[in-house]
Amino acid sequence: MLYGALLSLVSIPFWLLLIFTDNIYLILLANFVLLAAGLGWLGAAAADVTEIAGVNLRGLAIAIYFFSVNIAAYLVGSTLIEFFNDKFGATENPAMMRYALLVCPISCLLSAFCLLIGRRARKGEREKGR
Repeated sequence: MLYGALLSLVSIPFWLLLIFTDNIYLILLANFVLLAAGLGWLGAAAADVTEIAGVNLRGLAIAIYFFSVNIAAYLVGSTLIEFFNDKFGATENPAMMRYALLVCPISCLLSAFCLLIGRRARKGEREKGR
């Protein structure tokens, strides 16, 4: 969980760079780092899910995990960005789309916060002997 939280925190400045720069080289750099960070957490998160679920529920836990991730990304995330696009008038002024995309670094911050809380709770469980 710490690894995922760190990747989320590292992603924030690169999201801001990607959103607010017009330099193509900086955009490519930010995109490369975000792609690496965006894919880097998948294996570790799946390992966390299987460890937390235990031997008998691993398959179900992974299915719920991937279902939840896809719902969050494709249903909630994209809809939220589109909602802010409409609110900020990105149709008339495409530069306003940058502000709608701030959903991405904000979600990285929230995910890092949740992962750190989950890590602390998991560490407390281990110390109690569960």
